[in-house]
Amino acid sequence: SVNTDLVKPADVPKSLDDLLDPKFKGKMAWVMSSSTGAMSFISGVLLSMGEEKGMDYLRKLSKQQMINVDITARAMVDRVGAGEYPLALGIFNHHTIMNAQKGAPVTWLKLEPIVAPLALVGITKGAPHPNAARLFVDFLTSEEGQRLFAQLDFLPAMPSVPPKTPSLTPQGGGYKAIFLDQETVKKGFPRWKKAFEIGRAHV
Repeated sequence: SVNTDLVKPADVPKSLDDLLDPKFKGKMAWVMSSSTGAMSFISGVLLSMGEEKGMDYLRKLSKQQMINVDITARAMVDRVGAGEYPLALGIFNHHTIMNAQKGAPVTWLKLEPIVAPLALVGITKGAPHPNAARLFVDFLTSEEGQRLFAQLDFLPAMPSVPPKTPSLTPQGGGYKAIFLDQETVKKGFPRWKKAFEIGRAHV
């Protein structure tokens, strides 16, 4: 996401290479402990560019002195809107829309590759009310539940339920996305985490 008061329209990055511009040094933040933020951005770079080119890019990005923040993805968008950070990488684009509708000076960066992280719902082992939990999961994954998600500006997972803001999706927004499935995350996460640590060491 971008704070539109702090970053002029002409300066908004339009490609990954634009993020390497010295004017953004020390001005970009990402979440450290989430399926979004650093891990999401790094996974997109490595999956789209390949290991060698991707690591070369990430080493260059590390020289931009990324700001590592241990908060939620939504809180990151709130902080961008408040002017604490001019730019944040790897956020949920619908959070930016929610905040913009409330008057925050934010927009989202449509920088390919855009990663669609894995979202899961489940029931914990030993849940005190497992049948109630099953009913809740059934509701969340029903058409009624998915329409509620859409009404609240979240992106529904059910293809038959259209999002409230179509431009947030690859089809409606005209962008390419990398969809992470469970196997890709399981296989790739240790490598993405290692790349993050290497990047921090190069700062």
